[in-house]
Amino acid sequence: MVKRGIGAKAVDIAARTIALDDGSTVRFDRLLIATGSSPASPPIPGIHTAGVHPCWTLRDARAIAQLAVKGARVLQMGRRLHRLHHMEALAARGVQLTVVEMGDRMVRA
Repeated sequence: MVKRGIGAKAVDIAARTIALDDGSTVRFDRLLIATGSSPASPPIPGIHTAGVHPCWTLRDARAIAQLAVKGARVLQMGRRLHRLHHMEALAARGVQLTVVEMGDRMVRA
């Protein structure tokens, strides 16, 4: 296990090793490079205020769950397929759910 915050500086595919910033080397059988990402944030006034949450991380989901109580008004932006699960979970909590989508349908044909 590599300590958090230590970066990789070189990958040797033939030797199946990764040289780390701290001088150590890690061996691997298979290598997946996941560089991370961040949620899209549309240019909408108020998008970064309290009560507005992306649903990108477990922390985000927990913050939403605390606010998603029966009768709460929730607006969900976007239609990606995984968001259908979010909608189902929110509806099960009894929120008043509104979905905003730029496309002409929820799921692409």
